[in-house]
Amino acid sequence: MKSKMITVIAVLLCMAVLQVPDPANAQQGQQPGQKTINIKFGHNHPLTGPGHIGALVFQKEVETRSNGAMKVQIFPTMQLGSNREQMEGVQQGSIQVDLQPSATVGNILPEMQLLDLPFLFPSERVMWKVLDGDWGKKLYAKAEAKGLIIKGFTTSGFKQITANKPIRKLEDLKGLKMRVLDSPLLIAQYKSWGSNGVPIDFAELYNALQQKVVDGQENNYWTNVNKKFYEVQTDLTATDHGPLLLTYMINKNWYDKLTADQKKIIDDAAIKDIAADRQAMVKQDQESIKIIQGKMKIFIMPANERARLKAAAEPCYKMMRDKFGDQVVADLLKAVEQASK
Repeated sequence: MKSKMITVIAVLLCMAVLQVPDPANAQQGQQPGQKTINIKFGHNHPLTGPGHIGALVFQKEVETRSNGAMKVQIFPTMQLGSNREQMEGVQQGSIQVDLQPSATVGNILPEMQLLDLPFLFPSERVMWKVLDGDWGKKLYAKAEAKGLIIKGFTTSGFKQITANKPIRKLEDLKGLKMRVLDSPLLIAQYKSWGSNGVPIDFAELYNALQQKVVDGQENNYWTNVNKKFYEVQTDLTATDHGPLLLTYMINKNWYDKLTADQKKIIDDAAIKDIAADRQAMVKQDQESIKIIQGKMKIFIMPANERARLKAAAEPCYKMMRDKFGDQVVADLLKAVEQASK
């Protein structure tokens, strides 16, 4: 009997040892009585888009690393509202994480408008060196006063121009109504090219093109394929005149209340998300070029005509100098020059 009792006690002790939580996991995992941290993640891409591919990476990383203490709910395809509504949702705290165009964020963080200067970045490689470097980090810091923490940028690729007529030179843009994001700089860009920039929300763009509210628009290859703009536009001119940057932003008030371990989880997950998003975008843009070649008439604008567009857009650079000062624009151009070496 005594032997059996000793055996029972030994088994119970073993079970107790097995149930002791690992200190590392206990630190980041869910504690007894601890409330689950729910995270809303909004973006504009469909389920097959790079923004959603990256968001899934973020979701898996956060939920795995936190042992379920943090739950991520993803809202794709503008389910949380328009560009502006989602941005304001992050500001106000109803959305914790979101991806929105830099042109939209420029309405509350004016310096963001600098990134839409026509022909600012000669290549994607140069762009990432600038945005991931010292110049970009200074821009991120300014966002905190607006209630945002910026973790970086992703992209939808470089912008091309579509219309229902060939755009082969600067003069071909004269008099056209071109849809743009709600950005004073983008309106000024098309004004400098002799066109009328018309702000229209992205969700309404297809209908606006179909109903001839506008004559054309600017977008990357992937978006033109994904949204089937080739059904309502006949010609695409490859200009690469600027990137469609998406700002990876987090509500500052919510983030500041997280523990150091939780912040580390979010930070690491955001890094992995951005890397996955950028990689997926490169692949999807390349695939989209092949698809669109059979849907639209493609014209690659030669370097001399692109130079004419850039020269005509000088009023946009003056606009930014008048707004932020000569030194601010000079610092950006210097960062681009150094990154180009």
